[in-house]
Amino acid sequence: MIITYFRSSSFNAWGMCPQQYFLSYVLGIQDPGGKKAEKGTIVHKVMECLAHGKKAEQDGNTTFTDDVLGVQKIDKLYDKDFVDELSRLSFDYYTSKSIHAFSTRDFKDCNKWSWKAIEYSDGAYDPRKRCVVDAEPHFDITIDEPWAEYDYVMPDGARIHGNLAIKGTVDLITDAGGGVYEATDWKTGMRKDWATGEIKSFWKLCADPQLRIYHYALSRLYPEAKQIVPTIYFINDGGPFTMAYDDSDMEATEKMLKDRFEEIKTVKRPQLLTGYDRWKCTSFCHYGKTAHQSGKINPKTGEPYTICQYIADKTKKCGIDSVIAEDTNAGHTIDFYKDPGI
Repeated sequence: MIITYFRSSSFNAWGMCPQQYFLSYVLGIQDPGGKKAEKGTIVHKVMECLAHGKKAEQDGNTTFTDDVLGVQKIDKLYDKDFVDELSRLSFDYYTSKSIHAFSTRDFKDCNKWSWKAIEYSDGAYDPRKRCVVDAEPHFDITIDEPWAEYDYVMPDGARIHGNLAIKGTVDLITDAGGGVYEATDWKTGMRKDWATGEIKSFWKLCADPQLRIYHYALSRLYPEAKQIVPTIYFINDGGPFTMAYDDSDMEATEKMLKDRFEEIKTVKRPQLLTGYDRWKCTSFCHYGKTAHQSGKINPKTGEPYTICQYIADKTKKCGIDSVIAEDTNAGHTIDFYKDPGI
């Protein structure tokens, strides 16, 4: 299977279901996402704007421009009504583009969660009370190690080669003083490992792929920092959890990435969930509960193929190369350097 990069979401998707990873990250078949996730996006936008506002104030600017909500004035940054205004603007923007129906109760939830994050521990995590280094910084870090090299021949004969990268976006980077940068990631959902069903305790979070990937990438993105401290903040389920990683953790993180990279590369037919876990397919997974656009009937069930089962059966019958060649979503790229030929 082709793999050229990891995001924390792709790393976790493979742990949840290899077939889901294949459909989403290799074939690029879109998952519209659930309503709860969109409510989380609304809260993230509020927190992002507060961070951008504080950064603009630190830089001596009178306004900041958000890519969604437009130009905002700094002179109202600390007004109580400003948080409510951001909640409303964000809610109206995202719900206007959604396939889901939203209610007044949903708006109240989003606004309440924003305030909950801001007011926790007397405002300890309010971006306006912190020294903001960056809001929503992107990273794209290539791993310059021999094990991270890939070299594939595509179904059309083109060759792609390079080194594994880690990509992502962090919600907030703040300067905690003493050369320590804190990376905060807001979560509105449950503190739960969806692959296993287990609650994410502090000790499980110490090994959490997302936090380890953030630490690994941000240590390179901000070389001036003596230490990068990732915090995952479960707004509605336990509050903030901070991991005190240091340079000695890099080796373990790199091994985690290496092991999964090598595992994925060897796969020719992604595994599907089986047994007891199959209930997740029709309850949570877009691909497992949505009919394939072909409308073809699955002879095993007498019902239209789901996206998942259609691709699974075709992979078994025709091979993964044929599926990649014929079923990759239009416009999707695997994000690699592509040679014109070999």
